[in-house]
Amino acid sequence: QFQTNSFEQLCINYANERLQQQFNWDIFKAEQAEYEAEGIEWQAIEFVDNQECLDLIDKKSSMGLLHLLDEECKIQRGTDEKFAQKARQTHAEHKDFDAPKGDQLTFAVKHYAGCVAYLCSGFREKNKDTLHQDLAAVMQQSQAEVVLALFPSEAPERESKRAGKPKAKGSDTMTVGSQFMTQLSSLMRTINATDVHYVRCIKPNTLNKPAIFDMAHSAHQLRCAGVLEAVRISRMAYPNRMPHASFVSRYALLTPSEWQAAHEVDMARARAAAPGDESARALCEGALALVVEDVARYQLGKTKVFFRAFLLEALEQRRGNALATYAVVVQKMLRSALWSRRFRLLRLSSVRLQALRRRQVQLSEYRRQRAAAIALAAAGRGLRARILRRRLLAAVRIQAAGRAAAARDRVYHLRRRLCATRLQAAVRSHRHRSAFTARRGAALRLQSKARMASQRRAYLRDLAEKKEEAKLSTQLAKLQARLQAEMEARQNAERALEAGAAADEGSGSGAAVAGDGGGVAGIAGAAASWVLGNMGGPSTSVEETSTMLSVVTKDRERLGQRLAAETEARKRLEAEKRELERKLNMGSATSQVETRSHRQIAEALSRTKDEVGEKTRIMQHQTIEIANLQNTKTALERRILALEKKISQYDDSFYALEARNVRDKTRMEEMGKAKSRAEEEKNICRLMLEQAHERWLKERSDLRKDALQKIQTNAARVREQRMQIAELQQAHRAQRQLAEEAKMYKEQCTVLMEKLSRAGVGGGTTPAASPGGVPSPRARPGGAVAAPLKAPSAANLLEKMKSSVSSSGLLGRATSKESPRAPPPAPDAP
Repeated sequence: QFQTNSFEQLCINYANERLQQQFNWDIFKAEQAEYEAEGIEWQAIEFVDNQECLDLIDKKSSMGLLHLLDEECKIQRGTDEKFAQKARQTHAEHKDFDAPKGDQLTFAVKHYAGCVAYLCSGFREKNKDTLHQDLAAVMQQSQAEVVLALFPSEAPERESKRAGKPKAKGSDTMTVGSQFMTQLSSLMRTINATDVHYVRCIKPNTLNKPAIFDMAHSAHQLRCAGVLEAVRISRMAYPNRMPHASFVSRYALLTPSEWQAAHEVDMARARAAAPGDESARALCEGALALVVEDVARYQLGKTKVFFRAFLLEALEQRRGNALATYAVVVQKMLRSALWSRRFRLLRLSSVRLQALRRRQVQLSEYRRQRAAAIALAAAGRGLRARILRRRLLAAVRIQAAGRAAAARDRVYHLRRRLCATRLQAAVRSHRHRSAFTARRGAALRLQSKARMASQRRAYLRDLAEKKEEAKLSTQLAKLQARLQAEMEARQNAERALEAGAAADEGSGSGAAVAGDGGGVAGIAGAAASWVLGNMGGPSTSVEETSTMLSVVTKDRERLGQRLAAETEARKRLEAEKRELERKLNMGSATSQVETRSHRQIAEALSRTKDEVGEKTRIMQHQTIEIANLQNTKTALERRILALEKKISQYDDSFYALEARNVRDKTRMEEMGKAKSRAEEEKNICRLMLEQAHERWLKERSDLRKDALQKIQTNAARVREQRMQIAELQQAHRAQRQLAEEAKMYKEQCTVLMEKLSRAGVGGGTTPAASPGGVPSPRARPGGAVAAPLKAPSAANLLEKMKSSVSSSGLLGRATSKESPRAPPPAPDAP
């Protein structure tokens, strides 16, 4: 929900309403088509239809909201207030329309997802904000495919209708609302002509963080999207379905084992059967009869079995219990096999251990006896060997004394030869070391002077470049500041011109159009001349700026040329380095040749010497020379590395300046973005707080209304109950009064009947028959007929009482409370 809902939100919610209706119809039709294809008996499903809300928005006959807005846009003096007033008058009785009394520019529509309040301010301007037909026609004639896709041509029917009817005023423009309704109708036709699949995206939480699931928020989204309603529609009939072969292969284990053994071949064929196979269907029907007792909870289709709600879950639970039972049996057999195998392995291991123990005992005994025999044989051989050793020891001592004398003479001569050889080696080493030291010192001095000159030139060149770069950056900053100031001055001038034009339009609204235009043009020209005069010649500043920019560009090119020269100089230094390495390799080869010649001369002079001493001396000499050459090579490599390091340092310092400038610019941009993001987050938080406060106020008012309504309902109910109690009490009192009167009347009738009966028994004449066949009262003794008693009047009184009691409906209840005593018979009764 937004803080203010306008025309855009109305169009979006209208499209959502139409798509929701299409979604409900697609779900309903899909279920109905599958039931009809499978031959399933089903009843009509009722679902929530939002057609009335759509009629409120787009129905033309009842002047929906969009049609009312189009009509208001066609009126020249139409306003948003008039549109809101017409909407209130037209749809005041509609159940999905609500208009608050406090705000005349606001109305509310009860959508499928909830009630949304819209503010009518700006509805007309947004509805009329359309592209002119001439511009659309020009775009439709474009050769670019993208432009043609953005501006499609009108339908042929519309062209024919437009060609047949005369062009009225304003008929070439089409409002945004009518275009939106047309495009939405086209979209609905496209959806109805295709096979639609719906994807619902649910946001798990409002914090945009992982591993957090808000159930209430997700349920609200599902309810607003109509997913719960679709699930309800699906579960009202047969929500679960399964092919015949799948049902047999999955739930055949719930049938008795005799049935499974009898239909083992049929089940194997049914697993590979195609959908709709009669054998698989018959097998599935037999399995269903055994597995499901209530036939009304499923229906057998042509290719699938359809289940009522919760039946498939019950079958899955039974299948899980059966599998658990089978798993227990399999585990039992497996544990039995494992323990049997373990027992056999233990028994075999014990047998092997016993055999090894017996073998160890026998082997120990054998070794003890063999050691004793060997010890006896060794003692005999040792005795014989000691005797022979004593005999040979005397001869060995004599031979050792002779060899010692010869060795002492040989050592004396070898020591003399070694001293002479060391003296010769020291003299040759001193001579060669002095020559190599002199050559190396000369080479080092030359290299150091050359490097010093190149480094001095590079330093001076880098220093000049740094100074020029600093100067250019300073000039560029000044130019940018000047350009910014000129741009601000020009913007201020334009604002002044616009303010003057607006003031002229407001002051001269009653004058003619031509006169107004001339006055505005004059004032605008005067303001422009004044602003340009105060600015001090913007054209001159622009020329100077362009000149400075060209100078900066030339300096940039000159720096690029210098960088290329530095690159070439670096390449020359690398070539010189490779040349020095080649010379060093040649010097090492020359030294090796000289060493070989000296070695040959030394071998020619000292051939008479001992071969072992000569080889040792040559090896030592070669080792010393190799170590010296390696030290020299290591020193040269270190110097080369130092040169490369200095070159890389110069390059790094040069590029670091540019990188620092880029980083500063990037940092400033990031700081601006962070500031804008902070302001946006602040605005969002403020909007969220305001929305939460509004929701809280609305909920509080709703709760108050509900509480007041409940209190009023309870009070009305209490008043009705009190009135009913009063009526019952009044009826009860009337009933008691009638019962007392009836009892009194009965007693009076009884007394009168007794008096009549006594009067009839006391007379002495025979009664005469009355004209109606009823015996008349007894006659007097004088022959004249006696005057009748007042019995008939009492009877009439009794009849009136009965009729009044029966008319009031209380005779049965009154007589039930009294004793069931019947009135005595009349005296004339037979």
